[in-house]
Amino acid sequence: MSNSFSERQKIIEVKSLDLQDMPIEVKNRLWNIIQDYIDNKYHEGHDRNLIIESIWDKFFKQNKNDLWGQTSYR
Repeated sequence: MSNSFSERQKIIEVKSLDLQDMPIEVKNRLWNIIQDYIDNKYHEGHDRNLIIESIWDKFFKQNKNDLWGQTSYR
């Protein structure tokens, strides 16, 4: 894949979309947008919580207990 003129001339820095390299501010904003969408679509209920937990676990790779403010002793 060829680099753009701006990349070759070091005018812009190419940023990674890898989750590990993503700034915490971007992760937080992304999470807030996802959660707002889910809240608006599913309101309250079991399905809503399962979706949020799944994203929290699979995408952000965070402990589900941390999501709901509980402490895990595993």
